[in-house]
Amino acid sequence: MKISKELFKKEWFVVSITAVLFVITSVTCVAVVQQHDSALNQVQTELNDTKEQIRVLSEQAKQAEADRQSVASVVDLDRLANDKAIMEALFKKMFTWKTYDEYMNARKSVMADLKIPEDANSSFVNTLLPALKDKVDGNGKHYNLIDTDGLNLQFELLTVYPVLVPYEKDRPAEYIGEVILSSETKTGGKGEARALVRFKLGKNGIPDGLTAELVD
Repeated sequence: MKISKELFKKEWFVVSITAVLFVITSVTCVAVVQQHDSALNQVQTELNDTKEQIRVLSEQAKQAEADRQSVASVVDLDRLANDKAIMEALFKKMFTWKTYDEYMNARKSVMADLKIPEDANSSFVNTLLPALKDKVDGNGKHYNLIDTDGLNLQFELLTVYPVLVPYEKDRPAEYIGEVILSSETKTGGKGEARALVRFKLGKNGIPDGLTAELVD
């Protein structure tokens, strides 16, 4: 049986097309598989990175808890919080004033709270609450450093560093405190100052052994 040239050409064309489609399909499948593998590898990498981040965070959390327990073993944290609240109230009273009268009233009140007599040579008072003179002229006008220059002070923050905070209530706790203060000029300018204070607190809640220095 003879196959006509036309039929042979048609069959060859069909076979050729099939072969081409097979090659294209094969190449496409390979490409899809490669893309899938690449995506899978990317997901696996991201998953590994996430697991590592979780591990690091977990270790940090464990270390933080260990540090907290270590501090709690030698520092009475409840007492620390209570003592800080006492000193914050004291410093707010000391460092919140806008006039000479407010300053002098705060000075008198704080010295009474601390049981420091006026004639005592206290380095703490001399550094942070010095006595300021107020002169009055013949017309009854007052002249003092605060009102004349428009001085003022505002308590901002107290950071307490425990030196010794025992659980035994009859033993005084010792601290170093950093006090942040702010002030504003007549023209609206603002400034900041720091004071370092060392103090003790006993079970009576009255600060003792206070020393202070201003820090630039």
